[in-house]
Amino acid sequence: MGTGALGSAPEGGKGFRTIARLLDSRVEYRRLEASRLDELGETFDFVFCLGILHRVTDPVGLLRLLRARLADGGRVLLETYGVNHEDGSSPHIRVHRPGDVYSGDEFVYWGFGAEALRRLAEMADFTGFQLHATPIIDGTPTHCRIAHTRHGRRS
Repeated sequence: MGTGALGSAPEGGKGFRTIARLLDSRVEYRRLEASRLDELGETFDFVFCLGILHRVTDPVGLLRLLRARLADGGRVLLETYGVNHEDGSSPHIRVHRPGDVYSGDEFVYWGFGAEALRRLAEMADFTGFQLHATPIIDGTPTHCRIAHTRHGRRS
């Protein structure tokens, strides 16, 4: 029996690899647990961290790990949940109970205000934090914060 479209999932990175071949790109697609990034023993010019920071118990620890794996001048594009629009630019971090954001999802711990993300990035020794967008996702009161940080050595 063949695989139908319903309920099937494409191999991770398939679209990425197709585009890379078309563009004759040397960029590699690697998917792994963020906590295992150190195991690769290399540095990166760009890290895309999608939907992770709000799901780890130690967000500063994850940011420090990402920073440690960046080459000089490297960048991290970070997508994470924010807080509601009334206090979205605040330094507050909302602590969620299991199921607060998504029913049955016990692993969304945090919602970050823009200033809170900037401060966390600073604690992890990033420089040049920028907030790029704050879209509403799934109509929930939480936002998606897309944050961009530039790695740089502190003097």
